[in-house]
Amino acid sequence: MFDFTSAKICGFLNKFMPHTEAIITEIVAAYGARDAQPVSFFAHKLKSSACTVGANGIADVCEALENVGRDSDWIAIDELNQELAPAMQRVKDFIDTQ
Repeated sequence: MFDFTSAKICGFLNKFMPHTEAIITEIVAAYGARDAQPVSFFAHKLKSSACTVGANGIADVCEALENVGRDSDWIAIDELNQELAPAMQRVKDFIDTQ
């Protein structure tokens, strides 16, 4: 049905990366301010974009952050925050290997 080559996927991901980095900056700022509601909001925003391009690792972390952010569960937010950068790096590594 779809003709998605590695080049097309990488094209999508290359457009996705600046958008992702901007949202992660917002998540980091909210995290630094210990403001859980914006963490949840921006995680939701990034989750949607990540799902669209197939960056499922980022989407999974963001979905979890969105949920625990709503509850202001700082123990879980602290743990998940540590997973965001490695998930992002896996997408960068994928792009670099294509």
